[in-house]
Amino acid sequence: MSRWWLVAFALVMYLIFVVATLPAQFGLWLLPPQNNLHVGRVSGSVWQGEIGVVHWQGKLIKDVQWDINIGQLLLGRLEADIIAGQDMTSDIAVTGTAGMSLSGWYAKDLEVMMPASVAAELSPMPLQVELEGMIDAQITAASQGTPWCTELDGLVTWRNPKVIAAALGNPFKLDNTRATLTCVDGEIVAKVDDDKQVIGLDVSATLAAQSYSVSGTLNPGPQFPQGFEQGLMFVATPIGNNRYQIELDGSL
Repeated sequence: MSRWWLVAFALVMYLIFVVATLPAQFGLWLLPPQNNLHVGRVSGSVWQGEIGVVHWQGKLIKDVQWDINIGQLLLGRLEADIIAGQDMTSDIAVTGTAGMSLSGWYAKDLEVMMPASVAAELSPMPLQVELEGMIDAQITAASQGTPWCTELDGLVTWRNPKVIAAALGNPFKLDNTRATLTCVDGEIVAKVDDDKQVIGLDVSATLAAQSYSVSGTLNPGPQFPQGFEQGLMFVATPIGNNRYQIELDGSL
């Protein structure tokens, strides 16, 4: 009997060794193919590995590294600490924790940085202007729901923002702008404000399953360019005291 126990123990240890040393490429083979996703050189194991280059939606992300949190597997979650795109040539940089559970995806302590021009191209909402500056999204907690989320606690900051459009002539420089993100009945809600020197934003935006809406006020500040007041008329309605009401909505 003791010999059979030794054989069983040796077999279990061998299987653990095989699983622990599975190459990272093996894990990628198990994933369904994705459109607009191309993966370069892969190294390491499925538990701790690195992808040299990822092309996603036409964007470049270099040195994607992950480290699986083994303890979360016991709770039915596949969770990994992620670092990606930390060099200057990547379009998107990511650090934080992301995972999958029986309820869907989730993320925590996640930071995503990208140029505003990249964020505009990835936006589900149509934009008729070009954006400049840097987007820094810090997500304390987020989890999947219907249509979008069950939990969302985050802050998105647009630093050194500029808007470029033919109707504006020169690039229009804005205040640093912040959006506080929450989840309400499965929809993503963003409360947007700025430094009150240029546009004076006080806006709420909602992203629903198939539509979006924006509601709030603009209160141009001391650095608002003279002569641009007429331009505000195209997106907002004067309501007195140098304030404008903005109401927008559309389909995704």
